[in-house]
Amino acid sequence: MAYVIMALDECGTETRLRSPFNKEYRNETEASKQLVQARDHYPEYRSFWVEELMDKRYWARILEREEFNEYGGY
Repeated sequence: MAYVIMALDECGTETRLRSPFNKEYRNETEASKQLVQARDHYPEYRSFWVEELMDKRYWARILEREEFNEYGGY
């Protein structure tokens, strides 16, 4: 799994932070450490959080899991 840092701006729009914080982190702990620095770097955002990256690989895992369960899985 990969994690990213997200932010909420003054208009209520959620966005993934731009460089240098736009990279994918291996775990939630790494991303959370960078989140502290992101707050100082982007004072215009109202709030920040870490979330799992929902990219093509993420959705493939979800679909695979659903198909496994449907056809005799857990």
